[in-house]
Amino acid sequence: MNANAGIVLFRLSMGSIMVLHGLSKFAGGAGTLQYVGGMPPFAPSSPHLQLTLGILAATFEVIGGLGVITGFKFRWACLMLILVLLGATSYHMTLVTDFSSLMMNTWPLELAFVFASFLFIGPGECCCGKKEAAK
Repeated sequence: MNANAGIVLFRLSMGSIMVLHGLSKFAGGAGTLQYVGGMPPFAPSSPHLQLTLGILAATFEVIGGLGVITGFKFRWACLMLILVLLGATSYHMTLVTDFSSLMMNTWPLELAFVFASFLFIGPGECCCGKKEAAK
């Protein structure tokens, strides 16, 4: 089997999922974006700032996901996604009351580890054997 093919498949699948998450937030409109921006415990109480954070999170998901898919500014894309996922983790950890709820609320942390691992793995090689842009 080819390790680079596996990396590319993993990039395409995880990047696509993140793009879809971001687009779904935009599709929900201002109310959804404000809700997302107000979810983390550290979120400001101002509706305008919450909306701004929600737009930033959705933008990072779309741009970061596209960067992971294409390999363009790959490590920066991974960092953007890690930031969003750590914010999501801070919210989801407030929902943990027992072991069962812990297992249901660790997915953003798990994804943050996926993109942190990508920082070390890099984007791999494209089908033509050339290294993709990893800067």
